[in-house]
Amino acid sequence: MKYFNKEGWQIAQSSLPIDAALARHYDRIYNNDNMIELVGTTVNAKTLRLGADGTSANAISNYAKNVSSSILGKIEAKGAIDQVTGAQRDFLHSNYSIEIEKLIIRDIEPSFTVVKKNKKSGTMEYETYYVLDENKAKLTREEAMINTLRNANAPTELTQEIREIIRQMPE
Repeated sequence: MKYFNKEGWQIAQSSLPIDAALARHYDRIYNNDNMIELVGTTVNAKTLRLGADGTSANAISNYAKNVSSSILGKIEAKGAIDQVTGAQRDFLHSNYSIEIEKLIIRDIEPSFTVVKKNKKSGTMEYETYYVLDENKAKLTREEAMINTLRNANAPTELTQEIREIIRQMPE
């Protein structure tokens, strides 16, 4: 709370004060072991709509990059894609994150947005706090991998093996 006040953040489009929005947001996370927090930021936005679009794109992109790197690293460590050609492997690495981005948007839920004005440029800086149910996200990550493998023309056996690896991974 002190951070928001000290930095000049104000809650956007909500009748709740920041402390109430924060309490509600963290209650959702702490009262559900499957919920995680995502934060998206954007700077130099001239409208709330551009700020909101930027924060969701930022949160989704960061999430997708992090989980795709982690999952692909685990799959590689298990040797599951050793049989994949170089071109298919490159495709898999470059497109899995994109597939996650396309699909995960349906799973994230915005909690609240804060905004502050950049006094020098007159533009706005936005931060949106989201929650994501990891149970839903796990299914989405699996779907993203299936789509990626299908688009890479990967063998069916490989698709099944990788699906099983993803299913066995902890949240």
